[in-house]
Amino acid sequence: MSDTIEVRVGNLVYGGDAISRLADGRAVFVPFAISGEMVRLRLIEEKARFTRAELVEVLEPSPMRISARCCHFSLCGGCHYQHLSYSDQLIAKAAILREQLDRLGGLINLPPVEIASTPGLSCNYRNHIQFHLTIEGKLGFQKVHSNQTFPIEECHLPVTSINQIWPRIDIGPVPGLERISVRSGWEDDMLLVHECSDLQPLDFSVENLAISVVQKNPSGNLILAGSDHLFMEVLGRQFRVSSTSFFQVNTLQATAMVKHTMVYPPLNDAMMVVDVY
Repeated sequence: MSDTIEVRVGNLVYGGDAISRLADGRAVFVPFAISGEMVRLRLIEEKARFTRAELVEVLEPSPMRISARCCHFSLCGGCHYQHLSYSDQLIAKAAILREQLDRLGGLINLPPVEIASTPGLSCNYRNHIQFHLTIEGKLGFQKVHSNQTFPIEECHLPVTSINQIWPRIDIGPVPGLERISVRSGWEDDMLLVHECSDLQPLDFSVENLAISVVQKNPSGNLILAGSDHLFMEVLGRQFRVSSTSFFQVNTLQATAMVKHTMVYPPLNDAMMVVDVY
């Protein structure tokens, strides 16, 4: 599977890849490509009905292609669309959703899909981010279509308060420590969570870091510093969010969703609202 081939890229599909066809009719999924581009790729995984590839070279770039903001783009598996402007990303995501509803859901003749975006906030919106650890104990992310972890220098997804904290976290190699996550809450309260298979408390110092620390292991949660929760605020209402709780990672969009639900459709006591993904 070391030889390269050239293909014309088709539509973007769910998961961030573009799809094309090989000479034998099998679908090939190509990350970081744009519809219409001629690319050179290398097959890295072959199945009976489809294959996966890595992008080697863009031979004919799309006029929509832009330079990615992050230095890790195309190595990191976290972001799929940084080679498109935000407006083009929204168009692509709407098309992907419509295709899913049609092909998988059997919903045909749908009205246009409109995305309620957050104007001017395509980056620095996540109030929660999870890091994997390298063998050396450095904070990192997993490579695209891989469970290999690489150390990171930057990430443009978290809110500013998280980006100010995570580069200062120096853990080093710790047996049993699998992942860590950082959350930012109301008034920039910070919560650091260690996911650890070891039952013993980690020797972790938070000196000079205004942050709560919780160790999550098979026997439960250990509070190493501060509190085991923080607060999030949406439309003036506070929510107590524990270290293991789910909360919308985009607080502004959570606010937008609540506002939308309150005005459309009109609600009454006999109705039930379901948050579905």
